[in-house]
Amino acid sequence: MIATMARAKNMLQLRLCEPAAPARVERAGRLFANALNALGVSDVGVTLVVENDRLCATLRTRSPAGTAGVQLIIDLVRIPVGALSSPAHPAQIALAEVLARYARDEHRAKPELWRPGKGGERLCSMDETFANIMDALAKAPSTGAQRVRGTTYVHTKILRVGRTDERQQLRVRISVNGRPIDVALAEELAAGPFFDAAKSEQIVRVRLRTAWLHMAGEHPVVHDPLVIGIDETKGASSGARIVEIAAAQRIVTADELPALLSSIDRSDEDGK
Repeated sequence: MIATMARAKNMLQLRLCEPAAPARVERAGRLFANALNALGVSDVGVTLVVENDRLCATLRTRSPAGTAGVQLIIDLVRIPVGALSSPAHPAQIALAEVLARYARDEHRAKPELWRPGKGGERLCSMDETFANIMDALAKAPSTGAQRVRGTTYVHTKILRVGRTDERQQLRVRISVNGRPIDVALAEELAAGPFFDAAKSEQIVRVRLRTAWLHMAGEHPVVHDPLVIGIDETKGASSGARIVEIAAAQRIVTADELPALLSSIDRSDEDGK
């Protein structure tokens, strides 16, 4: 049993004052998955154990990277004010955003984070104060990092469409760099095409407005993305069809390019 085990470095526990309803279990699992994703740790090799009476979800990792990720989460929630006193790491910023969102979504259930073990160790209460601190950290400048804002396209399946609360913005779950993340829809977007794409399970092109945080030697971290568009489903096509489309669009091939450039030069000379 967990209660009789020595405190484990690879375990983190979420406790709520509400029963383990399916929606709450899903949100708990998504919290841990998004938190590890924010740290660049795959959730492969992770076990989530849920107790039913009052939701108690225990995250157990089975890899050195997972253990390191759990420790980073623990370090952040223990001393979040200290983290605010110095420039933040991009991974801390992404993690703080995940924690703040969950704290606001589930505040009525009074969530707490614990380190399980003999006696247990309460790490924090994910209340409004906690959410405010995490929000502030998510907006803090990062040390040695470059922030780039812009628009990008992601080819992905729409894994899920919905919201955790009627007050919350509608979100879609997409895959970015091989990792599933929940991203808000821009208010002016119709939800219908996203539900259709989720039902068809086809790959679509989603347009995101986002920021990237990048440090030398590390992968860029997507920060605060927003879905601002979706293209039609892309079906499979034969090579012959691609050649037909290229011919119809008068696409210049590599073999034709020298002659085209030569004709442009001759046109310039004739005009002189």
